[in-house]
Amino acid sequence: TFACNDTISHNCSSIVCQAQLACSFTTFLFRNQAPLFLHCDAALSCFNDLIRVSASNAVSIICDGEQSCEQSTIELRNVSNAVIECVEVASCAGMRISISDSHNVSIHCYAMSSCKDLDVSSDSDNVDFFFDNFNENVHISLPTKDRLYQQLHCNDDAYIMLNGGQLHNTTAFVFAALDDLFGTAAPCSEIEVDFTDSASPRCTIDYEYNGFFANQHLPSFMKCIRFRIADVLQMECIGTPSPTPDPTAAPTSEPTPSPTFSPTDAPSLSPSQSPTVSPTGVPSESPTLEPTMIPTSDPTLMPTRALPSNEERFPFHIAVAYQLEHMSARSLALVMNDALSIERIIEQEYHALDNSVAIEYFWIQITPVANAGIMPPDSSFRL
Repeated sequence: TFACNDTISHNCSSIVCQAQLACSFTTFLFRNQAPLFLHCDAALSCFNDLIRVSASNAVSIICDGEQSCEQSTIELRNVSNAVIECVEVASCAGMRISISDSHNVSIHCYAMSSCKDLDVSSDSDNVDFFFDNFNENVHISLPTKDRLYQQLHCNDDAYIMLNGGQLHNTTAFVFAALDDLFGTAAPCSEIEVDFTDSASPRCTIDYEYNGFFANQHLPSFMKCIRFRIADVLQMECIGTPSPTPDPTAAPTSEPTPSPTFSPTDAPSLSPSQSPTVSPTGVPSESPTLEPTMIPTSDPTLMPTRALPSNEERFPFHIAVAYQLEHMSARSLALVMNDALSIERIIEQEYHALDNSVAIEYFWIQITPVANAGIMPPDSSFRL
């Protein structure tokens, strides 16, 4: 057992376990430490440890070696600004993290399977999870589902590369590109979440293709187009409520009452009244009025609705870059002096392929070549 608190004179704010098995099977007790830094640097260096931190601020626990914190337990109580980082393969495999009376806690899982079999329970929704790669069999327990999609950060800024011709069968190509990028499923796939203080059912994270607009606008000749994962996939946590714990109540001990002795009253002697002597009145002599002599007024000069705006016609934007290399000074001057004509040439090429594409903004940017720029690197022109 290694204990650090405000009654111990030596400094416990920074502990580094550098050798294999150096701090394994150890109980760390930290109290009133600010800041606190525990670095498990080598393989198995903090294997199967109990790390208990209470009443502390600015806590950082880094599991930097393979299996460095595998099977360890971390308990955070009355802690603020805490970060747990799992860097290498299986760094935090099988780890159990318990968070209570704490806020601003974040858990980062970088490598594939760095947090496999991770189990996290928190008594508040003030904890964030960062998964850069897929981790199997991850379980998270939170009070409510209110902030789940804000709490899960699933490498949303990662991007996949697609060709224009692939976008007509986008679903298959997107998930194939994800497999190529991550080597398996998307980062937060199959994470299981349950909720202790709400009626929301236990659910499992899954991804769905969100019908990205690109397959309607990008021609087949375009190659290696970048798409952010967050733009093409929608994350959902899907689950169904559990059945009620109790089945229906037992049947009553007494059956239905016996039938009455007397049947219904005898039918009445008189049927309904005789039909009326006179049918409906004679139709009116005058039919509907003659149509008006004058039809509708002349049409208005303006139609019912104005032409749609660019925002309505083109609800999405795609950044496309064209690069011209080895330009002579004369060619560069032509580009700079007649940029509008170049914009029109590019736009005409797109309209020839797809008339639903428009160029709204056009930039020309001069960047240095071989450390010798013709103009400063931040010089740019926007039309």
